[in-house]
Amino acid sequence: MSYPELKNQICTTLAHKQIKVFVSAILLFLTYGNILKAQCSQAGPNNGSSFTTDNTNGGVYNFSNPSNAQISDNNRANAISVAGIFTKKSYYLKATGFNFSIPSTATICGVAIDLERRAGSLLSTAVVDDDEVKLIKAGTIAGQNRATSSDWTGTDGYNTHGGSGDLWGTTLTPGDVNASNFGVTISAKITSLIGVAPSAEINHIRISVFYNVPLPVTLEYFNSTLEGNTAKLEWKMDYSDERNVTIQRSRNAITWQEIKTYQLSSIATATTFHYDDALVIAGKYYYRLMFTSITGEQEYSLVKTINFESDKSISAFPIPSTSTVFLA
Repeated sequence: MSYPELKNQICTTLAHKQIKVFVSAILLFLTYGNILKAQCSQAGPNNGSSFTTDNTNGGVYNFSNPSNAQISDNNRANAISVAGIFTKKSYYLKATGFNFSIPSTATICGVAIDLERRAGSLLSTAVVDDDEVKLIKAGTIAGQNRATSSDWTGTDGYNTHGGSGDLWGTTLTPGDVNASNFGVTISAKITSLIGVAPSAEINHIRISVFYNVPLPVTLEYFNSTLEGNTAKLEWKMDYSDERNVTIQRSRNAITWQEIKTYQLSSIATATTFHYDDALVIAGKYYYRLMFTSITGEQEYSLVKTINFESDKSISAFPIPSTSTVFLA
């Protein structure tokens, strides 16, 4: 076989192997579809029940009808400025009494606050912006300011502050968020012009709390090893009620795929589990266990990492050759 012929045969074989790897990747995606991202349960969004204002922030413009921010009905709490070339703050608008009932054994993951607001009487460089958006914990303003830098528009729209993993720079317990004096305080920064007096108008304030309830599971160990092209998982756990345990896999430790679920109602407690995951594509693989209670609550194990390097080498023999070359 000539050198050009040998080269073409090797390239053709490499192309075939690359196609096989690509097809395998598609099969993996189709086989392990269910993408999961959320780790915490959500309560809410809830409406507040108590609305007050004060100028402990040095605000100048008070909010009229603060309780209008309880529901989205186009009746608004308004802070109206006066015409002039200056920038001044509104009073605090404080909303509390959101009536959460987070289980006492839960861990708080984060808090998200949705403000439906707009600016009135906008013209030229007259603008309305967030000044402060902070939590109220135990009746006191706490944590970090989650004000955004975007100008308020002339149309009602929700703007979200915080999120499912944001504790606002403070610590929160179920008792904190369940309390009647838990909530949020908002103030606006209003820039007016001669003859133009913009207003900060809040139509609705709502809060969502994200939390995770620990399940009565004792995970004695969770191990992962690589043997050849197989990720071997082993864990032992004890549990006290019926639930499922699901193996999840990820390539980036952000989005997760379910690859195996065990129904535990028919499995004895204090059981050792084994699972083998055949790998095709080289790279990092992340694994974790998701425990689900009979009431739908979820808890996760620590993440295990496997580094897999597939063997893509091709050997040609015998070299040199006068007739046939074998590829392996």
